[in-house]
Amino acid sequence: MTSFAVIGATGQLGRPTLSALTTAGVPGADVVAIGRNTAALEEIRGLGFRATAADMNDPASIESSLSGVSELLLISGSEVGKRLDQHKATIDAAVRAGVRRIVYTSVLNAADPGVLIAAEHIATEDHLKSSGLAFTILRNAWYTENHQQDFAAAVATGKIVSNLGDGRIATATRQDLAEAAAVTLAEIDKHDNTIYELSGDTAWNYAEFAAAAGEALGREIEYIAVDDDTYAQQLQSAGIDEQTAGFLVALNANLRAGALSLTTGDLRTLIGHPTTTLVDAVRQWSIDA
Repeated sequence: MTSFAVIGATGQLGRPTLSALTTAGVPGADVVAIGRNTAALEEIRGLGFRATAADMNDPASIESSLSGVSELLLISGSEVGKRLDQHKATIDAAVRAGVRRIVYTSVLNAADPGVLIAAEHIATEDHLKSSGLAFTILRNAWYTENHQQDFAAAVATGKIVSNLGDGRIATATRQDLAEAAAVTLAEIDKHDNTIYELSGDTAWNYAEFAAAAGEALGREIEYIAVDDDTYAQQLQSAGIDEQTAGFLVALNANLRAGALSLTTGDLRTLIGHPTTTLVDAVRQWSIDA
């Protein structure tokens, strides 16, 4: 019997991936959900999955949780600046535990040196490739959900303000990316030693985002494009510290330059249907608001 595991199972990508694994025909009893949130793990256990508390900062706990596991989904950590060491330790623990393959969630277009957030991901990819394990690398798009805060501002003020200019972003929803993760994990041997660039079918800009928000809300939403300095000042006025504001400004400038605008069709092919459109995603947010 092949056993599967998901590290990061209690997170915003991990939870829908577990559901997608069930849809893909993998019995919950064959899946080990691994994470740090013990309350969430208890809920997951109640859904029929196995669940184990472990922390990437504690490689021994990871190794113990992977006993008998063949196929592992490693959802990248969220602690920027620390996650490379966490990823390396986790990969090494998987080797010691006898895992056959790791599916790793990287970032879209990671091999391009112009992608600001790619460094830790590409270094993780390199470590995984040199580990001796089979690998599948999912270079995931920027999440469509990352823009929900701007949608909330549109709901409150009728305006969306950003330094993204007219840059295009090929985002994808977590649900679509979760389906892709489940497919590649569940299909044994089919995706060994393969890299996929996973993005939405269409790259969009903020003028189109404002139009989609307006369509969903039934009123006009104005997009106000500002320069980097103005945006930094706006973020700090909202209570964001100077260092974080500077990072967000630089990140948006990177997106503005097209760093995550790549569209390949890989995601659509893996999940077997068109990716969720921006309009449909925003329409769902308006229902949930």
